[in-house]
Amino acid sequence: MRVTLVTLGDLGRFRNLRTAQARALLSPWEASGELLQLIARDVDGASIHAREVRSALPGGRLVPQGLHALDRLGLLRTHDTILRLFDTGAARALRPSDAVLLHPFPLPRTAARAKSLGAVVVGWGATAHPAFMARAYAAERKRQGLDGSGIPPHAYAGLAAALSSLDVLLVPSLFAAQTYAAAGFPKDRLVTVAPGIDTERFSPPPIPPPKHPLRVVSVAHWTLLKGLPDLLDAWERAAPADAVLEIVGSRDREVRQLCRRRRVPPTVRFFGATDPRNQYHRAHLFVLPSLSEGSSRAVGEAAAAGLPLLATTASGVDHLVTPETGLLVPPSDPAALAAGLTTL
Repeated sequence: MRVTLVTLGDLGRFRNLRTAQARALLSPWEASGELLQLIARDVDGASIHAREVRSALPGGRLVPQGLHALDRLGLLRTHDTILRLFDTGAARALRPSDAVLLHPFPLPRTAARAKSLGAVVVGWGATAHPAFMARAYAAERKRQGLDGSGIPPHAYAGLAAALSSLDVLLVPSLFAAQTYAAAGFPKDRLVTVAPGIDTERFSPPPIPPPKHPLRVVSVAHWTLLKGLPDLLDAWERAAPADAVLEIVGSRDREVRQLCRRRRVPPTVRFFGATDPRNQYHRAHLFVLPSLSEGSSRAVGEAAAAGLPLLATTASGVDHLVTPETGLLVPPSDPAALAAGLTTL
């Protein structure tokens, strides 16, 4: 079998979660010698065992750097622009093969081109259905009193066509699968593949943390859909006097704006984008208040570190949070989140 992997991951020197996922997807096809073609965002310096390796984003890293500069001026949405440029370049570069794996989905032009070449087309849906996420995002902006919907009209252009070109869609959780099925995607073409966690890197601490103070940790890249305002509301309702909430991860512009509007209690500490292993090892409880998630890697890391888990039913962690490991509560419900904190 001849396989093509099309990935927005940067397989050169830059390392992030998407790059790690792409490398994991690559490994079995490289080992079998069946990797015909790799089309990636950037492949500068990458050592890949494929018959053809191409970058689909002309200008490599320079293009995203320039687009991010325009984004800071409020002139465009960087991710949408990069995705459209990449999709166009990948579709042009695609050669005939037996199977094409698109990572991530949607890439409507590439999916249609792969289908026209007779390939089996497999999409990797890392998130919930984009339309579900758009509705959740617009509702949260309204709930938090932010101006406008925040969803540009082109955000999910070509989504229906891209979905119709797929033979299989891989999703990371039952929750994500339900959002696609509810939008009309055939259930028999949905396959749930829960993400793995490096249990050598993330493991319980050799010595349990001191009992006092009670430490609660939450880790995310904090966008509006991660529910940080709900967590802060719940903390004010439920936190014991000697408890500490440690929030790890970068906060985007909207979330920083919401934090500036309110008085954040001194028992809440922000750590920014840093390796969370120290926080996992000294914490007693992990919480994630997401409003929509394909599947949370941080919840898996916290589970591997041995922490009790509190998450929402929209966090895509139904395979991790059970009555034995923690609690699931509804999203956008600070009172339920506070009750879960109190119980655990």
